[in-house]
Amino acid sequence: MNEASMTPDSNPLLRRGALVGIFAIPILICGYLLSTDTTPGVDGYWFLALCFSLFPLLATAQSLRAASSLAGREQKAWLLIALACLFMFVAESFWLYLEVSSSGQTPMTALATMGYAFSPICLLIGILFYQDRSEIRGTSFVQAGNLGIVFSSVVFMYLLVVYQLLPKADIESKVAILKTFQGAIIMASTVTGLVLAWIHFRGKKRAIAGIIVFGMACVIFEYFAFVYSLVTGNDPATSPLAALYLVASASWFIAASEQRHLGTTTPDVRSSLAMEERAKQSETLLPAVAVAAVFAVGLSYGGGLRPEITPYLVGALLVLVGSLAVRNWWAQRVEARLNDQLREQANYLLEARDAAEASDAAKSRFLSWVSHETRTPLGGILGFAELLENRHYGKLNEDQEEFVKGIRESGDHLLELIDDLLDVTKISMGSIDLSVERVSAAEVVLEVVQNLEGGGHDTETSIINEVGPDAPTLQVDRRRMRQSLYNLLSNALKFTPSGRKVGLRWTLERDSWICIEVWDEGIGIAEENLDRIFDEFYQVDRKRDEALGGSGIGLALTRRLARLHGGEVRVRSQLDRGSSFFLVLPIARPDSEELAAPEADTRKLDESRSDRIDPAFRVLVVDDDPATLRIIQGLLRVRGIKAMIARDGQEAVSIARQEHPQLVLMDIHMHGCDGFQALAQIRSDRALAEIPVVAMTASASESDRARYMEAGFDAFLPKPIDSTKLESQLKRFA
Repeated sequence: MNEASMTPDSNPLLRRGALVGIFAIPILICGYLLSTDTTPGVDGYWFLALCFSLFPLLATAQSLRAASSLAGREQKAWLLIALACLFMFVAESFWLYLEVSSSGQTPMTALATMGYAFSPICLLIGILFYQDRSEIRGTSFVQAGNLGIVFSSVVFMYLLVVYQLLPKADIESKVAILKTFQGAIIMASTVTGLVLAWIHFRGKKRAIAGIIVFGMACVIFEYFAFVYSLVTGNDPATSPLAALYLVASASWFIAASEQRHLGTTTPDVRSSLAMEERAKQSETLLPAVAVAAVFAVGLSYGGGLRPEITPYLVGALLVLVGSLAVRNWWAQRVEARLNDQLREQANYLLEARDAAEASDAAKSRFLSWVSHETRTPLGGILGFAELLENRHYGKLNEDQEEFVKGIRESGDHLLELIDDLLDVTKISMGSIDLSVERVSAAEVVLEVVQNLEGGGHDTETSIINEVGPDAPTLQVDRRRMRQSLYNLLSNALKFTPSGRKVGLRWTLERDSWICIEVWDEGIGIAEENLDRIFDEFYQVDRKRDEALGGSGIGLALTRRLARLHGGEVRVRSQLDRGSSFFLVLPIARPDSEELAAPEADTRKLDESRSDRIDPAFRVLVVDDDPATLRIIQGLLRVRGIKAMIARDGQEAVSIARQEHPQLVLMDIHMHGCDGFQALAQIRSDRALAEIPVVAMTASASESDRARYMEAGFDAFLPKPIDSTKLESQLKRFA
């Protein structure tokens, strides 16, 4: 069946109304004909015969059509419902033959009656298959036990009541006895189906199951009418309520029609499990209620029971007790099996947790390795390029200057890319921590703007900064906020043609939130790409973006950093008209404590000191990488400082004891005696304990920095070595 046939009609109310109308007209005509005691041989009787045989046959065909569009349990369910409708057709056909042939009580009477009995049983089993249930082995037996108790209880209570109501003469009639058993089975199936429809279904499937049960209830009403006629001495053949058979068949046809338009359903696992849990809780009450009802009906008769009823009452009690015993036995088995599954799942979760922790540890080691092993050689590239570019070791011709400038810019871009990759990975692992403090939004924005203006961007693209001193103080990680704004503003500059403008402004966002807008008059972004630009490594135009230096990481990282603060990043853009990115961050609470001084204040303090460093200032540089040693030696030499060199921690301790340096720049990861061990030896020596030791390493994550400070280092200098930061440390400890 194609997909279009599974979708609802454009006007389902019209379709349903037409179905009801088509069935209602012949049903009303049949009811009238039954009330006039239409006999075989007249046209009205043949109309009755046609309807009573045609309706269940139509329901059979429609149920088979519904089954053909389904699979699995649902297909089996509708095949059983089709079989139930077929039994109804066979039973009606047998009764039609008996009435037309004027036959008495023959074996066909029993066959016709059994057809009526098998029909509701098939409907009940079909509803059992139709329900959405998680497949936990054994629960079906427990449910079958619960429903079996309900079914048997209703059967025997029905027999008790009907046998007491029937005149004694009618009890001798085999037809009356068969009809009574038939009614008991249909009554029990209907009640059990109603229980299933109420506690095991939700939504459209409950409506379809309810229509099926409604058809079964129509047959029950007809049987009550038959019994009432026997009790009052009336002729059951003249009751218009016999048309309820037709209503039942019409209901099953409509239910099958709704299923055909509903198509295959895929239940939500969580809602299915929750529904099954509620159903189990409801089913635990069913056996107790059923048994109590049997006893109540039996005791209400007292000593007035007919002798022939006693065996049925005893049989009822035996069946109920046996059903309860079987049900409890299976329930215990299921509970034991579920406990075993829970233990297996708990063990699996423990193993998964251990594996996840091991994976996180491996990722942390990998990040540390990547950070160190890529930054160290990159530090050599950037350091040597800076020494050449600043002409500390001789002049360069014009081409050489361009080449060196290209090396430095490429190295800076690679370093930025490595840092962004590491940050994205750490955020994904949940291993990044924010150092939240009170931060002036205006100061950070100004710092980013000045950094980009001094970084050689197109001077014809002006930056308009409208984030002034009136902007509120924020409660954020200063470095991460600066990083986010740098990503947004640098992107705006990259994608804005020369001569146009970019800018920043701010507005209040809800209560205690600020929205910093970074806008541009650039090329803009198509609407279909707005949701994807925050994906890692996504680039709208790969060739163009790579030519402009885009990596596809900056926006993804910015959004993740904003969400770590509880904020967000939004975008609004039009092609060829520019874009606006909105960074939402929390405003500092008035009662929040002042935290550590920001980096900008530290730099101002450093700059207030003397610009010149005493050439006699003794610095010990410890590193096992020859390139790093040569770079730092060169950077110190241009400042008039002759550095002492050590290539491992043990050598550094020996030189420190002999020369008593005024500052030690200590690498962390070294063969043999590493930086931590060397620091411990220096601090344990009273003569050296007061010497400032600066950790100098490529492992520059927040957790690494905290670890260095806890170990006793006085400061931290990340690799690749930045000459400005190196000079800041020299001035600090000189």
